[in-house]
Amino acid sequence: MLDSYVYIYFQELPADYTLGDIEDDLDDLIGDMIEVTGTGLGITGGNIDIEYYEKSDALQKILSYLISRGFDSETILDINGDRKKLSEFDEMRYDNE
Repeated sequence: MLDSYVYIYFQELPADYTLGDIEDDLDDLIGDMIEVTGTGLGITGGNIDIEYYEKSDALQKILSYLISRGFDSETILDINGDRKKLSEFDEMRYDNE
């Protein structure tokens, strides 16, 4: 059973990506550890809702993926109720360069 979540809130998607692309990429990358439970786009931005296994490395892979695809550092992550900006994980950004 999936026991943790991350809700991702962003102002805009990285260039040349759609929500479908992001969802497909995440499913291809770690589909056995996650479930995308919702997505949406509106005037002020969008969201991707993901449930995952806490004892897996899924969250690390999700964060690494967001950084590698160029999500803005102001992207908000609600990780099991703890809100952080993607910029708080910048050490991962440098690991991906």
